[in-house]
Amino acid sequence: MGIECRADDTHTRAMLAKIDDPITHACVIAERALLAALKADCHSPVAALATIEGAIMTLRAELLSEDGSVHVTAQEAGAPTDSVLPIAVARDLLLGAPDEIRRLFAG
Repeated sequence: MGIECRADDTHTRAMLAKIDDPITHACVIAERALLAALKADCHSPVAALATIEGAIMTLRAELLSEDGSVHVTAQEAGAPTDSVLPIAVARDLLLGAPDEIRRLFAG
């Protein structure tokens, strides 16, 4: 579950910090960073999954054509705090994608 609050609401942020799971939080940040790197939105045909085992985050993602008949996948692993990881996955996806998929993420 994701919960959002105003950035300036320190009371609510303090309460939410008590229930924040750092592993889930890191995974969500990586997945969102991937979407941002792709210039994707909630209507974009993209799937992303970040997982952490030990000290390694693996970010897997897939881009699909509008009808889902064509797809491209990519995966990278690194430190959970590595802000370059989502950018690398986005780059790999776009480099490997055919034009019909790439044009959907032209921003």
